[in-house]
Amino acid sequence: MLADVVSGGEAIEGLEGIVIPSLSGEVTVDLKIPAGLQKEGRVYTMLHYSGGKASALETTGTKDTVSFKTASFSPYALAYKDAAGSSAPAADGNAAPKTGDGTGAAGAMGMMLLAAAVSAVLYSRKQQKI
Repeated sequence: MLADVVSGGEAIEGLEGIVIPSLSGEVTVDLKIPAGLQKEGRVYTMLHYSGGKASALETTGTKDTVSFKTASFSPYALAYKDAAGSSAPAADGNAAPKTGDGTGAAGAMGMMLLAAAVSAVLYSRKQQKI
């Protein structure tokens, strides 16, 4: 995995593209759920893909954040499930019929968020060592 050390949302010059092959222990990753995926009562789960299999991680959170622990940089995806009979709002604000579990778009967004979160965790650890 490659990571950038960031401050104030901007990469610090000379600290971009740092190769991180593995972690020596678990870290907690906190992800902000994109506004378009936030919904009261929605249950989020982080999926971890490793060794050809996806498994659900113990995930905690609220309608706008999720947290999970990891020591691996294998691919991740954010999945969610709504209560029976509910529907997510469409882009135009009208209710859309529920057609699936939402793992497609959520998974792609989860991967992007994970990269940002890991960078923030690594930056925090580096600051603690300074």
